[in-house]
Amino acid sequence: DGAKLDCAHIFGRRDAITRWDMMNAVCSCSTCHRTFTENPLDFFHWIESYLPGREDLLREKRRGFLKGGKRVEKEVAAHYRVQLALLGENPEHRIVSYN
Repeated sequence: DGAKLDCAHIFGRRDAITRWDMMNAVCSCSTCHRTFTENPLDFFHWIESYLPGREDLLREKRRGFLKGGKRVEKEVAAHYRVQLALLGENPEHRIVSYN
C-alpha cells in the first residue's frame, strides 16, 4: 500500500554503544515511528509487550563504553557490509550485531 518503513531506535542514536546494535532497532512504518517519537512512554510499553526484556538488556549494555569516531564508524560499516553479503549468499543467515 506504499507505506514507508523506518528504522526506529529503542535508545537514541547518540548512545554509541547501542547505536549499531541490532537489538536496538525495530522496523516500523513512518507514522508509527513519528507517533512513538512523540510519545516515548507508549513506545517503551510497546517494546515491553512485543519484545519483553529487550529494554533491560540494552540498559545493561549502555553501561559499557565504546570509543567513537570515524575509525569506529568505518569498522561498523565494514562489518555490516560483510553481514549483508552473507545474507545475500544465504537468506537463512542471521545478521550479527557489530558490538
